[in-house]
Amino acid sequence: MTERDEAFENWLRTEVAAAYDELKADPSRALSVDQVRQHLADKRSRASSTGKPDWQRPVTEIEHDDDES
Repeated sequence: MTERDEAFENWLRTEVAAAYDELKADPSRALSVDQVRQHLADKRSRASSTGKPDWQRPVTEIEHDDDES
């Protein structure tokens, strides 16, 4: 197994498994399909208005969705 594969496996076993367990324990934390679609549409809109996707913009310019509830 390559170093990349090992890192991927570790990520699956730790972060992904923990997120899965949290959602199983409290399904109300999950996003609906409509919420995900709106989030992606908003990101596309921001990228097209600035000409750059979020990953190419300085962090100070990116609106974080963590603040939205």
